[in-house]
Amino acid sequence: MPPKKQKPKNLLILLVDVGPSNKDFEQGKACAFNIYKGKLFKEKSLDEIGLVIIGSEESENSSDISHISVAIQPAPASFPNLKAIHNLEQSSGVWTGGDWVQGLTVACDLLEQHSAGNAYNKIGFIVISSFESNVELSPLANIQKTINQYGVDVVCITSTDVSSTPLSNLSNVEITSIDQCLSETQFTPKEERNAMAWNVDFLIGDMAIPVTGYKWVGKEYTGNLWTAVMKSKQELVMSTREYKIRTDPSLPALEVDQLVRGYHYGNTIIPMTDDERKAMKYESGERGLRLICFTRKGNIPLYVLQDDTVYVITASAKSTNNSLLLSLIRQLSEEDLVCIVRQVYNRNNAPTIQVLYPVVEEDVEQEEEEESTKKYYFIMGAGKLNQFIS
Repeated sequence: MPPKKQKPKNLLILLVDVGPSNKDFEQGKACAFNIYKGKLFKEKSLDEIGLVIIGSEESENSSDISHISVAIQPAPASFPNLKAIHNLEQSSGVWTGGDWVQGLTVACDLLEQHSAGNAYNKIGFIVISSFESNVELSPLANIQKTINQYGVDVVCITSTDVSSTPLSNLSNVEITSIDQCLSETQFTPKEERNAMAWNVDFLIGDMAIPVTGYKWVGKEYTGNLWTAVMKSKQELVMSTREYKIRTDPSLPALEVDQLVRGYHYGNTIIPMTDDERKAMKYESGERGLRLICFTRKGNIPLYVLQDDTVYVITASAKSTNNSLLLSLIRQLSEEDLVCIVRQVYNRNNAPTIQVLYPVVEEDVEQEEEEESTKKYYFIMGAGKLNQFIS
C-alpha cells in the first residue's frame, strides 16, 4: 500500500510589540488573540503558529538579540497558548533594542529552523506594532532575502501611517489597520465544504440517464450540549436461556446442525430454514431513481418539500451527452408535469417515493452581452409525499 499523502499545512508566526513605545498595545493584543483563536477553532487544522514578543524584558531567542523572545514555538494551536496571549502585559521598562526589525530577524531564523524537514503550503508573518521606534536598517536586506526565498507573506497591523517609515522599503508587505483587523477577526467563520455529490442513474423503463444530486436544504446535525445521566448502583444480573424440544420420544435425537430455528406466533411454532430466510431477505436493488409515472404539477402541492432535506438533481458531469435529460426537463416544464419516482439512496436502504419538479431558469451569472443561456435541473423532495399519497 502506498504511503498516505500528508495534508498541506501552513506556517504562521505572530510578532507582537509589547514595548513601552507601542501606544496600541491592548488593541494589538486583541488582534493577536483573535487570529490565534481563529486557528484554534478551525476544524481539523494542521497549521502551525508561533509567537515572537518584541520589546520584552527577557531575551529568549537563538540569535541572542536583546529584548526579543520566542514565547511560542511553531506548533498546532492550543488553549494554553491562547491563554498565554490573553495574559500578555506591556513592558514598563525603558531600554534600547527590541524593535520590529530585530523581531523580523528572529522570525526569519525561526522559519529557517522549522522549515528543515517540513513542507509548508503557505508561510506568513503578522507584525503587530506601532512602528514608531528608531530601527537599524542594515538587517532589512537579509530579511528581504529570506522573505523572497521562502515566499513569505508579511502583514503589518498598525494604527499609524507607515509610508515614511523603513517598512516601506520591504516588498511583498501588506499594511492593514487595527480596526479593520478587529472587525475581520472578531468572529470565526464556519469553514466551507464542498457538497458531496450523489451520482446515480435515473431509470426510465430500460433507459438509464446518469444524474448527480446535491443537498440544497439539509438538516444540520449537532452534538448534544447536555446529557441527562442517572447514577445507579451496579447489580449483577443473571440471565438464563431454556430450550424446549417437542418431539416424538421414540425418534432418535437430532444433531445440532439438524435443528431448524423458528418463531413463536401465539402457541404456534413457525420454522424458518436458512434457505427461506435468504429468500425472504429484503433487497432494494441498486441505488438510484426509477420513474413510476408523470402527473400534473397541481396534483402534488409544493408543501411536500417542507422536509429536512431537499435535493437538486442535475446532469452528471461524467456524462458526455446530457441532451436527453435536458429535453425531458424542458418538456415537463412546458407541459406543467412532474415525475413520481422511487428512490433508493443507498443499497438495501428502505425505498421512498419522491417527486421531481422540473426547473428552467435564466443564468443570472452570465454577462449581458453574451447569448442567453438557461439552467435545467430537478428539485427533489418528499417530506409529506408518502403521507399525502396514503
